[in-house]
Amino acid sequence: MDKSTIWTISHLIIFCFLSTTSSSTTCGTSGTTVGDSDPNSSKDNVGSGSDVGYLIEDPDYQVGCCGIVNKWEFYAKRTGNIECQIWRKTSANEYMLVGENVINPGAVGEYLYNVPTSSSISVKPGDYIAWHTSATEMVSYNTGSSYPILNRRKTSLGDKSPGDLLDWSNVNPESSGSNRRYAIRAVVKKGNTPQFSFGTSVTVTVPESTASGAAVYVFTVTDADPQDTLTMEMVTTDNSFFRLDTTNKQIVTTQANIPDQATYVMKVKVYDDCLLTQTGTVTLTVPNTALTIDNLPSTGTVDEDETAERKLLDLTVTELNDGYTCSLTTSNVPFIVKQVNTANPTYGVYLNDWPQLSYSSTQSYSLAIECEDGIATATGTYTVNVIKNNSPTIDNTNWIVSLDALTAKTSDVIFTVSTTDVDSTHLTYSLSCTPTGCPFDILNVGYTGKVVLTDRLLRHSKAGYNVDVTVSDGRNTVGPSTIDVTITNINDDPELTNLPTSINVLENLPLGTSVFQASATDTDSSDPKVFRASFNKDWAAKYFRVDSSTGIVYTSSSNNIDYDVLPNPPSFLMYITVTDGKWYDTEHLSIQVQNVNEVPVFSQTHYSTSRTEGADGSNFPTTRYEVLDPDSGDTKTYSVDCGNDTHRFSISPTTGRFSFKGAYNLDDGVSPEEVNCTVTVTDGAGLSDSCVVTLHIRHDNEFNPAFAFASYSFTVQSYEPVGKIVQTIQAVDQDLSSHLHGQYSYSLSPNTRFDVLRNGSIYIKNVDDLYNTAATYTLTLTATDLGGSSASVPVVITVPRYFTTESPEFVDPAYSFLDKSTDMAWFVPALVGGFFFMTVCGFSCYKCTVDCKCRKPKCDCCKRKKVWRPKPVQVVLPKPKELPAEKPKPKEPVFIPKPAKEKPAPKPERQPLRARSPVEERVDVSSPILKVSPQPRPNRQFEFNLPAPAEPFSPPPPYHSVTAEIHTPVSPDMSDSTFIGHHLHHHRGIVQERSLIENEEETNPKRKKPYEFWTDMTNEFT
Repeated sequence: MDKSTIWTISHLIIFCFLSTTSSSTTCGTSGTTVGDSDPNSSKDNVGSGSDVGYLIEDPDYQVGCCGIVNKWEFYAKRTGNIECQIWRKTSANEYMLVGENVINPGAVGEYLYNVPTSSSISVKPGDYIAWHTSATEMVSYNTGSSYPILNRRKTSLGDKSPGDLLDWSNVNPESSGSNRRYAIRAVVKKGNTPQFSFGTSVTVTVPESTASGAAVYVFTVTDADPQDTLTMEMVTTDNSFFRLDTTNKQIVTTQANIPDQATYVMKVKVYDDCLLTQTGTVTLTVPNTALTIDNLPSTGTVDEDETAERKLLDLTVTELNDGYTCSLTTSNVPFIVKQVNTANPTYGVYLNDWPQLSYSSTQSYSLAIECEDGIATATGTYTVNVIKNNSPTIDNTNWIVSLDALTAKTSDVIFTVSTTDVDSTHLTYSLSCTPTGCPFDILNVGYTGKVVLTDRLLRHSKAGYNVDVTVSDGRNTVGPSTIDVTITNINDDPELTNLPTSINVLENLPLGTSVFQASATDTDSSDPKVFRASFNKDWAAKYFRVDSSTGIVYTSSSNNIDYDVLPNPPSFLMYITVTDGKWYDTEHLSIQVQNVNEVPVFSQTHYSTSRTEGADGSNFPTTRYEVLDPDSGDTKTYSVDCGNDTHRFSISPTTGRFSFKGAYNLDDGVSPEEVNCTVTVTDGAGLSDSCVVTLHIRHDNEFNPAFAFASYSFTVQSYEPVGKIVQTIQAVDQDLSSHLHGQYSYSLSPNTRFDVLRNGSIYIKNVDDLYNTAATYTLTLTATDLGGSSASVPVVITVPRYFTTESPEFVDPAYSFLDKSTDMAWFVPALVGGFFFMTVCGFSCYKCTVDCKCRKPKCDCCKRKKVWRPKPVQVVLPKPKELPAEKPKPKEPVFIPKPAKEKPAPKPERQPLRARSPVEERVDVSSPILKVSPQPRPNRQFEFNLPAPAEPFSPPPPYHSVTAEIHTPVSPDMSDSTFIGHHLHHHRGIVQERSLIENEEETNPKRKKPYEFWTDMTNEFT
């Protein structure tokens, strides 16, 4: 068996197997129920979720056959849209949405929906029914232990489209509803069978000349089930000339020249997913093509005197596929029909070699031609006429021509040969000259017989030519006939006499300098001589020219010749041409440009460079000189002259880079920070130029700040006032203080309780809360110069524990308002302002009293409706807002408490007394007369020296200071033991003092308390 038979049998076996297998799984036409058999019986409950989908993995809800969904039936507890779906399991954990029908029952209750054919869903065995509601759930259900239903419930399912994949396996069954039976079912039935557009059979006629790969029949396949996938294949075929194109649904040829007179049958089938199959038969008929000779009858001609074989006609035959032969059936004629060549199967009519035609005996031949392909025969007639031959004749009578060399131009027609040939106009002309080498030719294009001039005549030395002309019609030649040509006014050519030659030209010659003169001769003395020049190098035309009348070669009048910018080598050829207007002579002049040394020149007169001071040989940055020297190969040497400071610097003779000659130290007070030097550049020939270079030398931060000792330590008492300078530590720096590297600042870390001023003075920020606690602080003092170098030293500050056991024995002197300059600073302006205010008020009262007749301040006349017009005196009164709010109170004597009596007991030893500073005076808050804690105010003049406290100022507790005077109680009734005690009871004494003062104010209300004024203690440090 051949391969096609085996292929057909195998496909029949597969088809039978699939048909047998699918017959048991194809749905019936009456319909099969999938789901709840009676939805109306499962209507007790309904879910309350929204956007919920259900997939029922249970045999009752699984499709068991192949077909389409015909109906949906469910019990709706709510109204709205429900998407009834079919899902197909594609893998272990993945499901694909096959299709869905969107249904709106419109009312609560059992609802039956018939699916339109255009919306039907194709199902396969194993598919599951499911549903999804975007709104609240609407499908009802019943519960019962006998329901083996596996419900997959997925929230936030969202809208899905057919083909979407979803993993339902990770959606656990409902925790409380695994025994639910939902009131929904689908009815599936057998689908529709696909159909061919030609039905079950069709007959097609195929021309035998159809090319390979051509579509001979195109058809379509339809299926009423929209989701069905159709598969098409060939069932049987009895030939290999055609094949089924399943993609484009067409029958296609597999070769050209399909055997004709034959019929070919092909059976094809199409089936859907459920193997519902339609079979069709396509019959292909290939008829034989009729044989014809398309270009007969026809007529041709031959010349009487032809002697060689010649093809007269190509036969055109329409039958090309089966093969054919052609022959001449007319005998005893000088003609033959034969194949054109072995590679080309076409035929032609030929004239035999040496046919011996005679017009007088036979003027025409009728040739009968026959072609046949083994099936059919075609004939035709070809008529050949014999043409009688006649010799051509030359008809010209005047054969003399005179040419003027001055006016004759190339391609001019000087003569036309006139001929006659009754048989043909296809004539061929030729000529020859005596003497040879004549500048003439005769045209055969168009068979015109025109004699034309091929060259200018000015340079020809011969005064005339004899031109012989012959004419041929291909069989007969006539002639020669002679043309007598005379040439007048022949020119003598000009000639250059002193070229070629060569010259040398120096660069930088003055513009327009003459460097050479070309000489020429011409025997025609009346002819002008005009010179022109061209160059073998384009750049040379910028620098040289030739005078057209004299032949003198000049340098350019606008472009200077610079050897260093010319291409290398700077030589070229200048082609000089002399012409008399009729002819010309050209020779070359070789010019070599010679180099001349030129002066190097600085592009600018001043440069500058800078660096820091340094050691011997330290280089400055390279100065970017721009020395213009057209002589690119010249060596350049640099030298320097810095006047009195020349001994301090060196310069590189090759690069011009500066360096120190010896160590350069600006801290010595002698070395300058800026030096002007004259730099000279000299080329190899001794030519030079100079410029000024300014050298800027900057201070280098050579030394770091240094402290005198490796560490510092001192003791501070807890009662010392805030802001007191406890120690001044200064660093030294060997850099000059006149620049930034010799100036420095201080910082202290940490600076919570102590800080440092700019001059290195360490002051107290806050230690008063350490009066009952001993503490040691290790600080780091850092000195940093303004160049960034720094040095640090540890500073250890010890604050010893402090307490007192004795009563105060001294009384603080009474505070006087006039003791402080800050009090007077505002009191005096206020006093002046009050005086001015009282003066204005008194003057106003005076004016009021004078205007009234009773001259009493409170008389009724002041209340009259009298228009008072002041005298025209300009009085400038102060603005009300500038007046003080109240009159200043008269200064009262300050209450000075009586000193307490001394105890007879011996006094304990104590430190010698000293006068308190204004700072200690202000910060000493142990006096019982102070009732309100002072608050510091900002001192703007001191902000750059001492930072303001981070927290509001509060006075320290009472203490016994060895450096301050001690206050005594104000009240004489207050016992010593009340004031003297442990420092933990100091608040009690302050409260008692305040109560005594308040009692005294109540008993004597007219007594004014001492004026208390607090100011910022930092004013003392400015």
